[in-house]
Amino acid sequence: MNKNYFPVFYGVVFGLMALLCAEFLTSTFGLYEKDIKAALLQEARQHTEGVVVPGHEQEKDISLKVFKTEKEAKKMRLRHGFI
Repeated sequence: MNKNYFPVFYGVVFGLMALLCAEFLTSTFGLYEKDIKAALLQEARQHTEGVVVPGHEQEKDISLKVFKTEKEAKKMRLRHGFI
């Protein structure tokens, strides 16, 4: 190989390695998407401590609300007719 083409060769190899790394990360996140989302939702619920976004106090969909305790969540479910 000509000495002038070594930088091009290294650039192509680096580009292919970057593409392989991106493909690996994408497939890994795709496989574990539900687990990652569940872990992030659980962590968000632990850190919000029942905070309700201003303007959304009268939300009918209580499935996305965050409660301080399980007892408070059960009370809200009974109030809205969910069991």
